[in-house]
Amino acid sequence: MKNRNELVESVYVSHMGSVNKFFPKLERHLVDYNNKIMIGDGAKWIWNWVESNYPGAIQILDFYHAKEKLVIFSNHQFKDDEKRKIWLKEHCQKLKEDEVEKVISILKTTRSLNEKAKEAKSKAINYFIEHADRMMYKTYIDKGLLIGSGPIEAAHRNVLQQRMKLSGQKWSIRGINAIANLRCYRKSGAWNIIERIIKAA
Repeated sequence: MKNRNELVESVYVSHMGSVNKFFPKLERHLVDYNNKIMIGDGAKWIWNWVESNYPGAIQILDFYHAKEKLVIFSNHQFKDDEKRKIWLKEHCQKLKEDEVEKVISILKTTRSLNEKAKEAKSKAINYFIEHADRMMYKTYIDKGLLIGSGPIEAAHRNVLQQRMKLSGQKWSIRGINAIANLRCYRKSGAWNIIERIIKAA
C-alpha cells in the first residue's frame, strides 16, 4: 500500500565494537535497494558515512531528536507549564510543515529568559541550521516515509536488550557478539541459515 508510513519487513544487524566491522554487516543488506533512506540523529560520523557511500540516499534527521532541542529550550524558557506546552506544540508543528527556517528565525529573535535558556537556544539554532536539509518532515511524510527512529529503538530493546540484559549476566565482547548475531538472524526470520550452517558442520 502506498504512503502507509510503516515497516513491513525488518533485517537486523549488530556489532559490539568498531563501526568498521559493523558497516560491512549492514552494507550487504543494502545492495539490492535502489532507493535508500537513512534516518539518524545528529552524529556526524553517520552522515559522513552516508554521504561517502550512498550520496543519492535521502537523509532524515530523527524528528524526536529535533523536538528534543525545542523541549530543552522551552523547559528553561517558560515558567508557566501551560504556555510552555502551547509553545512547544506550535513549533513542533512548524517543523512538521517544512518550516524549519521559520523556527530558526523565531528562535533567533526570541529573548532568552536566562542563561540556560540562552545556551539551549543557541544549541537548537546551530543544530537546526546544520541539519535543515534533513528536516523536511512534511515532504517525507507525504512520500510515505518514516520520520522517526522509534522502530529502531524498539528493535534494540526487543532484539538485543531483552536477551542480553537478563539478571546476573556478564559478557565478554566475543560472547556478546556471538549471541547478538544469533538474535539478529532469529528476529530477521533467517534462522534457516543458521540451521544450514549447523547441518553442514
